[in-house]
Amino acid sequence: MIFERLGDVSYGWYLWHWPFIVFAEKAFSPRPYVLVLASVASLLVSIATYRLIEKPIRYSTRLFGRKAWGVLAFYIAASFVVVFAVDRATDSGLGLYKEREDDVLLVLSSCYSIGRNGQFPDICDNGVGEDARPILLLGDSQAQSAADGLYEAGASMGIRVLGFGAGGCPMRSASTLRESAWCPEAQDFYLSAVGSLQPALVVIANRYDDYVIKGSDPMTPDIRIPFENGQIPENKEEQIKSIVDSLFSMVQEVRDFGVGVVILLDTPNAVMPSSSVLSKLRGPTQQEIEKVVSANMVRDEINSLIRLRFANMNLVEIVDPQTSLCSDYPMCFSMNQGRYLYWEQQHLNRQGSLQLVPLWESIISDRYKGE
Repeated sequence: MIFERLGDVSYGWYLWHWPFIVFAEKAFSPRPYVLVLASVASLLVSIATYRLIEKPIRYSTRLFGRKAWGVLAFYIAASFVVVFAVDRATDSGLGLYKEREDDVLLVLSSCYSIGRNGQFPDICDNGVGEDARPILLLGDSQAQSAADGLYEAGASMGIRVLGFGAGGCPMRSASTLRESAWCPEAQDFYLSAVGSLQPALVVIANRYDDYVIKGSDPMTPDIRIPFENGQIPENKEEQIKSIVDSLFSMVQEVRDFGVGVVILLDTPNAVMPSSSVLSKLRGPTQQEIEKVVSANMVRDEINSLIRLRFANMNLVEIVDPQTSLCSDYPMCFSMNQGRYLYWEQQHLNRQGSLQLVPLWESIISDRYKGE
């Protein structure tokens, strides 16, 4: 009997379950138990519509002629109204963050994730002519985040900018243990690009805090960076030191070419937009806020050592993007002046990258020496 009744409502359940699941995921949470409850709720609605709408219409002895056509027209119109409302709700994103076309990072394209396929990458520049020595951007995913803004600044000043990057493989002399199979090849390419392109200025954009936070966590893949003598860092303090030592060695090698260096510090961590309507109404949790503040405190520890190691070093400048992105540091949010600037807790989208254009223009004016 129960299976017969389920069979009666099965088609209605099939029609109802998907919108219930999609909206439950957006409004509440993508957790499996939420989606199961949404499916159960859709079954209850399908039972109700079967009994109150489908069955009375199917078995009515009074519904024929104009009445039947009227009912048909009503439900067709109602279907269009519902589809239109759902479509508009989808387009609005229910007030949640929805990546727009002009949020997508663009400029590194085929010059990102080099080294993994062993092929020499294309040249990705900002379209300015080759009359003078260029600015060269190198690094991991932070280079990708920085590129759109730096390329735009160079274009506005008539200076050629080009760059290369690889996610998980920063511009430094050593690789993490996890990426050691391919990353050294990419790092060798970074340095060879300095020699072959003879840039007027090298911008190094690396992420640092993630290598410390995850490198110090035994539950995550091993992204510790060995010291030059092969010793493996055993705690957070040693991990910070190994990162800065490795950066220091690479900067020295770049300076041997007689090239000026700009070290872009970590992008500040930011609280990301709500993933559901319920969490949007609730606002960021204390746990989310504490996670961002804690990560930014690690960022501060790393940046302090970087500033100390490179203090007064000729041809080297340290640039902190924090002042352009977060006025309430260490508590930062991904939205600034009504626009989302991040696509991930510590990675800028295109709008965030373009937020740094004035900063880059100032740096280029002070440091760029073309020929």
